[in-house]
Amino acid sequence: MKKTKTTYALIILSVLVLLITACKPSQQEPVYTEEDLQRQVLETQSARATQFAVETMAAQLTALSMPTFTPIPTEIPTQAPPPTQVPPTAVVNPVQPTATTVPPTQDTGTKCYAMELVSETIPAGTTMTPGEKFEKSWTIRNTGTCEWSREFDVYLSGGEAYGSNKYGDFKENVPPGETTTVTLYDLVAPQTPGTYYSYWVVMTVDGIRFGYGPNGDWGLSIQIEVRKP
Repeated sequence: MKKTKTTYALIILSVLVLLITACKPSQQEPVYTEEDLQRQVLETQSARATQFAVETMAAQLTALSMPTFTPIPTEIPTQAPPPTQVPPTAVVNPVQPTATTVPPTQDTGTKCYAMELVSETIPAGTTMTPGEKFEKSWTIRNTGTCEWSREFDVYLSGGEAYGSNKYGDFKENVPPGETTTVTLYDLVAPQTPGTYYSYWVVMTVDGIRFGYGPNGDWGLSIQIEVRKP
């Protein structure tokens, strides 16, 4: 019985609480005019624009604070222009170097023209005074297979001319195996003291030149010493 009274008391208490809560005046909802709504919209848009500007500025500041890497320009190698191509030119009959003393004469197998020095006047190293006149002679033997003509000459191939015209005449024909003497006349020693040389060869009417020695390339020589008295 006691338990039933307690239950009823609780029920009555709960009903009273509900009645008190229902009788309490409720808060009145605020009423907004059209101007208030427009003002709120404008304030919202302005706030959003300000937020966007702030976010943009923050992003720019962040980008500026970050280190930038400027790529180093690579040097582009430049190539020199190709050389101008010059078309090759044909070489027609190139000049061959010639011997400084006795040029080749003929087929050495036949030895048509060859000679041997037998003797000479004014040996090498003879002393002379400046301007002294003298003659030079060589006795030579025809050791070739062809006859020498009296139209042959001895010809200066190099050195001092000693006032001559660079030629000396043969006086006779010279068959193979025979000897002859050729002489240069009216030679003059140089005026300046010193040692002087000259070399002479035999020249045929056809312009073939030859000397003596193993290969026929030794010239008949004149070597003198010029000294003051």
